[in-house]
Amino acid sequence: ECDVVVPRSRIPDFLSRMVACSGEHGIRILSFGHAGDGNLHIYVCRDALDDAQWQEKVGAVMQELYAFAEDLEGNVQVLNIVDLDVGAFAQN
Repeated sequence: ECDVVVPRSRIPDFLSRMVACSGEHGIRILSFGHAGDGNLHIYVCRDALDDAQWQEKVGAVMQELYAFAEDLEGNVQVLNIVDLDVGAFAQN
């Protein structure tokens, strides 16, 4: 789980990209958040993926969604990243 913050007017754009990313990577991604401040909680679901598949997919998905949030003039809330190498994402 991690958080991204995007301008409120760009929430639909981010969610559309998240859905597309889910399909492209073949992994389930859930989200909920606070529409009033643009804070979105992103959950990439491991489901039945083995360790190697999980690490490959979750890293690619998170990197893509973080980059898109930044493209929308948003940012990443690294304090809520769980079970990932935070350093890889916090450097940006």
